[in-house]
Amino acid sequence: MMTENMGNIHVQPTKGLSRYFFLGMASIVLCVSMFMSVFTPVPLVFAIIMYGRAKGILLGLLGLGASVLLSKFIFPKELLIGLYAAGFVMALAIAEIWLRKIAPFKGILRFGMAMILLIGLGITFTTKTLNLPLRTYIVEEVKKISAQVQVDKEKILAEGGEDSRQMVDLLSNPEKMTDEFIASFPSAVFMVIFFGLWINLLIIIRSQALLFTDKPYPYSERDYLTFNVPDYVVWLVIPAFVLSIWGKELFGPWYDVAGITALKCLGLFYFFQGFGIYMDFVAYLRITGFFRSFLILFTVVTASWLIALVGLFDIWFNFRKYLTKKSNKDDQGDF
Repeated sequence: MMTENMGNIHVQPTKGLSRYFFLGMASIVLCVSMFMSVFTPVPLVFAIIMYGRAKGILLGLLGLGASVLLSKFIFPKELLIGLYAAGFVMALAIAEIWLRKIAPFKGILRFGMAMILLIGLGITFTTKTLNLPLRTYIVEEVKKISAQVQVDKEKILAEGGEDSRQMVDLLSNPEKMTDEFIASFPSAVFMVIFFGLWINLLIIIRSQALLFTDKPYPYSERDYLTFNVPDYVVWLVIPAFVLSIWGKELFGPWYDVAGITALKCLGLFYFFQGFGIYMDFVAYLRITGFFRSFLILFTVVTASWLIALVGLFDIWFNFRKYLTKKSNKDDQGDF
């Protein structure tokens, strides 16, 4: 009797302390790796969903404390703390999207904008408290970093190559670096937050079987990858494109920067749409295994702008319609 029913028994592993602390260690390792730090939220989201909010938050706080200790060996020392703190906040947001069963992109937009608002309030509070204009404050901070770099200048140049040389040269001109930082900061923050939420939530959705929860997320990977930017958003792309090219000549300094920033932010959402189409295209070509993973990663890293353009032009061409038709023909043997 027991043998006959074994196939219907769902064996749920025990969620012990070893797995709990392993998830915490995994988040720290990902953060310290820098390149993989974008995935720092994943283990913390697992912990919150599997062990509950209180234990998950406690694990994140312990990880934050560990990052403070490890930051003594990282330069600049604030980098590791900032990365882990950002990953922790992002994990809280993604876990809430999951636990509250919020539609994926509705949750991403809601929590993403809340995080941007918090950063804006934090910057405003800091500058008001210090009674310094934002640009002046950044220039002073750049000068501090530049002074630290000058101490180990030769060592940095010897180990880092051309990229380090460019960084050292830029730090030697704090005014210029500040202007470049201010110009790129808004779009960088926007893209890091929304891309981080998007990629980590995608991983969590794809890993539902590993969560051992009896309350699954009601949205599938397919729901996630068929995201479409509303058609009216294209009317924001047009003026942003015009400003990015002629804004400085037509209206004055910084208008071109505003246009470029708007294009980058809007382009990210078209990237999300184009990525889903690209995944359908790869499936249509029946590419599987390691080569599929390599091709997707390679395209995202080297041609993300092309994927965003696919998402933009999908408004007029509806690429999925053609892929579906061809896929149906293939299924019928009409190749």
